[in-house]
Amino acid sequence: MDLAWKEPFFSALKLQYVEGVGISYSPGCIIAKCNLVDCIKMTPEFIDLVKTAEGHEYEFGDYAVGRYAWILEDVKRLEKPIPARGDLSIWEWDGEVK
Repeated sequence: MDLAWKEPFFSALKLQYVEGVGISYSPGCIIAKCNLVDCIKMTPEFIDLVKTAEGHEYEFGDYAVGRYAWILEDVKRLEKPIPARGDLSIWEWDGEVK
């Protein structure tokens, strides 16, 4: 939570800010939907590419050789979090997402 108050994280999370509470988030909930289109193993070359990319991608990730990056498309934040029991691996939600 300490990191949530620092930039660029606060700007990304400010929609979750509640006066008198701080950053409020919904653990155990689906907060967005997306399509996973690729999975790339981290190499020094890929990490250098991410460092020079537009935006704050590098600050938000753990880019170390040997890890993997998920390439997402069509990412959409949900209007309201949906309570869901997840899994430690990739899983698909079989309920309705609005």
